Amino acid sequence: MAAGDTTLEQTLGLMTGIVEITRDASRAANALKTIGQRIRTVSEDGESYVAKLQSSFDKYGITVDIVNRKTGEMESTYNILKGIAAQWDNLNDAQKQEIGELAAGKQRITDFNNIESVPRNWFVK
Repeated sequence: MAAGDTTLEQTLGLMTGIVEITRDASRAANALKTIGQRIRTVSEDGESYVAKLQSSFDKYGITVDIVNRKTGEMESTYNILKGIAAQWDNLNDAQKQEIGELAAGKQRITDFNNIESVPRNWFVK
């Protein structure tokens, strides 16, 4: 998670949240690694997950910019997840599925939903 500018404390908070639900630390670590990598990479069809995810954010009122539009710097994985969490309860199931698949992939969407399902416990205001 350090590569995604997420602090140790933030990573531990996210890990705790997932493990609280799954009781599986290895699964939680792999989920966070996958999510951190996916939001910084290119998809199988050559399009950036960043562009697809940002488009969904803009469409659904998620106010975090994955890439700062002025500086070009990537936002931290923690702040991206925090931005999603702020709007999560206002999204319908199809919108949650779309964002989850883009951010985590089909194999990790359940873990992504575990992160976002109880954000009040994990994200510092």
